[in-house]
Order: sequence, then structure tokens, then C-alpha cells
Amino acid sequence: MRMSRVKGVGSSKLASQKRADTAQKKPQLEEYISNRDYTGAIALMEFQRASNPDEEAEILPWLGYAAFHLGDYRKAVDAYQAWEATGQAPVEVHLYIACCLFYLQSFPEAMEAAKRGPATGLQNRIMFHIAHRTNDEKNLMVYHQKLNDTKEDQ
Repeated sequence: MRMSRVKGVGSSKLASQKRADTAQKKPQLEEYISNRDYTGAIALMEFQRASNPDEEAEILPWLGYAAFHLGDYRKAVDAYQAWEATGQAPVEVHLYIACCLFYLQSFPEAMEAAKRGPATGLQNRIMFHIAHRTNDEKNLMVYHQKLNDTKEDQ
């Protein structure tokens, strides 16, 4: 009989240790992103977004990133536009939106979004690809001339 009490105490210690281990092993966004588990990352961020609305400005860029890499471009556009609406997004957010719209084949909207972004190599590449897809030979040559001999432009 005494042995069962000891066993009972030991099992409660084991249970509390398992709870402590589980609490320490909460999923982290960085783990999901580094493992390229974008579905898990989106699930975690949507939960965090619903439970912590004050942290939305920190969650939205990563939500857009994960959705883009998962191929859910509509969700990425929505996340980036919500991020822009917070007023805390950098000006490059327009280029991220343009990339998503390009993959959604919304070329006029993608061009407008890209024009609102900063004049960088990314903007030039987006405009180049839009001109190519829309058979705009004049702009295709303009943006082709602006390409550099960099890895990104190759």
C-alpha cells in the first residue's frame, strides 16, 4: 500500500514535468518559417492575431510572407493591405502587394501598386514582367534597359 502512494506521488511529478515541458515547447513562428512550414505559421499567426489584436502590426507582415510563399496570394494581399492600413508599414509594402497581384494576374492593379512603391530593383523587375505579360513592347524595352548585372536581375 505504501508503494502505491509513492507511485502516485511520482506519477503526479511526472505529469507536472510533462506540463512544464509542453509549456516550454510552445510553437514559435521562427521555427515554422525556418522549417518552411507556412501552413503552421499561418495557423499560429491567425490565432495570435485573434487573441492579441494589439500585436497585429507585428503579425501582418509575416502573415503576408507566409501566405505568399504558400501560394495564397489573395490572403497575402489582404494581409499586406491590412498592414498598410495600420500606418506602420514601410513604403515597400506596395511592391509586396504588386508581386501578389502579379501572380493573381491582375496586371493593371499590380502596375498601380508597383508605381506607388519606391524606385528599386524590385519595382523595375515587377514592371518588366508586367510589360512582358501584357505585350507592352515599349515599356518592356524601357524596363529591360534598367536591369543591372546582378543576381536578382538575372
